This record gives sequence, structure tokens and C-alpha cells, in this order.
Amino acid sequence: MDVLPPKSSLSTVIAAHSYIGRIPTFMRYATRSDHHVFDYVDRYWTSMNITDRLMLLFAPIPWRDRATTEIILQFLNMHSSSMSVDFMKGIKKTGYLETMLKVEDDMAKKSPHSDIDTLMRLESFHKVIVFYVWMSFRSPVVYSEFLMVADLKLRLEKVLNWSLDGLSKKQKLLSPARRAIIRPMDSAKYLTRWDVLSERDKGRQKPTMGFNPTQTVASPSIAD
Repeated sequence: MDVLPPKSSLSTVIAAHSYIGRIPTFMRYATRSDHHVFDYVDRYWTSMNITDRLMLLFAPIPWRDRATTEIILQFLNMHSSSMSVDFMKGIKKTGYLETMLKVEDDMAKKSPHSDIDTLMRLESFHKVIVFYVWMSFRSPVVYSEFLMVADLKLRLEKVLNWSLDGLSKKQKLLSPARRAIIRPMDSAKYLTRWDVLSERDKGRQKPTMGFNPTQTVASPSIAD
């Protein structure tokens, strides 16, 4: 990184070592296939140095979740422009907080219930929160609202558990065929390591003994 030009792309930084280093013949370089991630960081975070851009490759960012990455992009813009990320400003037009507050209100009045759309919004909100908390450990001054966001995280996880419980109960009321279409894994049986070993041992044929160890066997007579 020290010898590369300051504005080198992440693809160049990641691949450079494979061209200048020599490794034993029994080893191979591992290549990354997610080049769209490099392009994303290079395009939207060009003002930051290579070290900061590399840090994002390890951040818990759901790169394929477009709604979430758009919010994270707003965080990164605030990071590079003002060196201060306002969490509430970043999620202002998403409706995520309003959805969580509505479910919290339902938790005090109704039995557990939910739907797929609400659950997806809550899960996207959780991804955004996890990213902010992760960045707050690396840049506590820039992501300074850790205490507030951590409290939101705990509240949201209670809401998610309540919603998941309600969704599971709702699906149990459906016919088995319909439930299998919605959640095909409901009928899956998860085996522990001991279950697997037990099932394997059942299929093995027990060895047969040539004699019964509890049977009294007469000792051969010894000729004088």
C-alpha cells in the first residue's frame, strides 16, 4: 500500500501482492470474486484513503441488499464530508423506526403476529444498526451515537423475536401443503453430532461372538 499511488483502486490493492510476492509451490493465492464490492467502495468513497476503504471490505455490509446499502451510502457520505454520522438523519425517510415503534405498540396490546413485509423491513433496520455499531468501534468519534443505537438494537431484537413468534404461529394454522410452500424448512429435522453418530451406529452390524461369555465352559483335562 505504501508504494502504490494514493488513488489506486481496491482491485489493484487486493491483487498487487500476487504479482510481487513469491510463495512456495504447494500454495496458491486466494482470489476474491466480489469485485462489485471494490467498485462500490471506489465509486462512492473516493475521498477516503486506502486504509479506510479497505476497512469497509470487512464491515458487515449486506452488499446485495440494495435498500440497506443505500442507507449505508448516506452514512459514508456523512463520514467523508463532515466526519460525523447522524444515525437518525440517515434513516429519516426509510420508515424503519416507525415500523419498529408500531410493532412495539402492538406488543403491549396484542398477541404475537406479523407478516413478511414487516419482518423484512425490521431485518433491514437491524442490518443498518449492526453496521453503525461495528463502525462505532473503529471510529468512535465519527460514529458517536453508539449508546443510542445499541439501545435501539436491543429493542429491535425483542421486536424481531416477537414478530417471528407471531409469524410461526400464523403458519401453523395453514394446511401442511401450504406451509411447506411458504417455509419448506419447517419439516426439516436438525441433527446434532451425537444424533448423527447414533444413526450411523444403528446401521452397523454388531459383531457376533463365537461363544457366550456367561456360559460355563469346562476346562480341558490335562493328561498326567
